[in-house]
Amino acid sequence: MHTFTDRLSGLRLALLALALMMTTTAAAQDRAGQPDDEPTHDQLIAMKIHDVDADFIKEMRALGFNDLTTDNLIAMRIHSVSARFVQEMKDLGFDDLTPDEAVSLRVHNVNRRFAGQMKGLGFKDLDADRLIALKIHDVDARFIEQMQAMGFDDLDADEAISLSVHNINASFAEDMKALGFKDLDADRLIALKIHGVNARWMRELDEMGFGDLDGDEAIAFRVHDIDKAFVAKMERLGFRDLNADDLIALRVHNVNARFMNEMKDLGFTNLSPDRAIALKIYDINKRFVGKMRDLGMTNLTPVRLIAMKMLEVDQRFVEKMKGQRYEDVSLRKLLRRSGHHWDDDDDFYHYNAEYVEAMRDIIRELTDGG
Repeated sequence: MHTFTDRLSGLRLALLALALMMTTTAAAQDRAGQPDDEPTHDQLIAMKIHDVDADFIKEMRALGFNDLTTDNLIAMRIHSVSARFVQEMKDLGFDDLTPDEAVSLRVHNVNRRFAGQMKGLGFKDLDADRLIALKIHDVDARFIEQMQAMGFDDLDADEAISLSVHNINASFAEDMKALGFKDLDADRLIALKIHGVNARWMRELDEMGFGDLDGDEAIAFRVHDIDKAFVAKMERLGFRDLNADDLIALRVHNVNARFMNEMKDLGFTNLSPDRAIALKIYDINKRFVGKMRDLGMTNLTPVRLIAMKMLEVDQRFVEKMKGQRYEDVSLRKLLRRSGHHWDDDDDFYHYNAEYVEAMRDIIRELTDGG
């Protein structure tokens, strides 16, 4: 009767024999039948269990899989990566598969039929990763045909995947077209879906007087949370007859009741949206107005205050201007120093005639040109 020690000794001898078979020197055995690393005992057992032998290794190398590790070989056997499967994929144009990619294709059940179907749909730049993503996200011929019937006939693989990821189907595309959105493409459909633009939202916009927004504007309203409450708030602040761009800009630049009350305290009333936004952008506030007064600056209108900000008027600036002749002062040079650049004179003089003229007046007052 064999003891446990006898059985263990027999196993050790079998492993030793297998190790010797797999690691014979190159002079004694063809290297094409061996993995490129030295298998551990555990790996040798796995290789034996999963029938990783010299013939399998040679087949894989003949198909272009070089630098095969023991783990590669075991994984390929476990997931049924056969010479036939690899050759089928090569016949479809997937010539540069790595061992890991071949295994991933099998794991996700990407076979010759599916790969051929995707190629037949006209997708370009298909690789293993895209094939796997298409499979994972259920992009099939039926889905593509539905989208093509809606006019989306030039989708690439990444766009098709994104549409499926966001659960965008022909029904959603039809709904967006029915809402009047034109020039729809995959990116815009995805954006509309992500930001919850739907028939209910568009009805609310219509009630607000913005039923004719295009897709990008409708998305911007959603992104910046522009709703009935916000429009009403802007109207209470004195803004009337606002268009979509006005509302978006007011929200983006956080023109709110606190800011508008501060402007009112400074005597700035009946501001247009553009003027209020400019004041906010250039951070015109009570503190800045006080500084300008302390420097002896007068006629502190919104336009002149913004011009002072653009010129970076401070004590040093005022001192530098004293004693200079106006014609010796280059407004463009001053503005460039402040980070304002124009390609040519036309760009400069048409930048904003109102602010440019205000800057000229300020410099005239500070120099001998006053």
